Amino acid sequence: MLIKVVPGKFLFNATNQSTDLVFSSNEEGQKFKLSFPLKTAQKIELEIRGLSSDRCGEHHLVTAVACASGMRIASLILSMVKEGWIAARLRLEPQTDSGSYVSSNPTYVSTDVAAAIALAIHISLPIFIDENPTEIESAHRHNHHENTPRNACDSDKESVELPEIFRKAIDEIEL
Repeated sequence: MLIKVVPGKFLFNATNQSTDLVFSSNEEGQKFKLSFPLKTAQKIELEIRGLSSDRCGEHHLVTAVACASGMRIASLILSMVKEGWIAARLRLEPQTDSGSYVSSNPTYVSTDVAAAIALAIHISLPIFIDENPTEIESAHRHNHHENTPRNACDSDKESVELPEIFRKAIDEIEL
């Protein structure tokens, strides 16, 4: 079940010297916390306050690439995978008026959690929490250092993994 949430405020967690971003659901009344290192939290906080302009070009580059591919970024799904693992997936949907041939199925792109949250805030994407992801969805967690191949072919939804060369380039971008 997907729960629509909105990012709220950051709380400092003295126990592990990190910051917790609180997401709340207006419909369900639930709250969810995601922990981030202080430096990452500061960048997301700038997006929340509408003050971040240093990454504006990157955010719009992502949307331009999706559009050029005949897709549009529809939402961000954060999955509670297991024991503290959070996975971020951007849901891309076909643009009916794009003129290019694309599948009518949505495509899910796994991505870095903090970068996806910043993008979603910047371009006003709906954000959803999935507390009970399927096994296929659980395979979409993002870990920069894990190179284990995953087989998502059993899913009826298309999945696109980011090529390694792009992941390396993205990892080198300062957040």
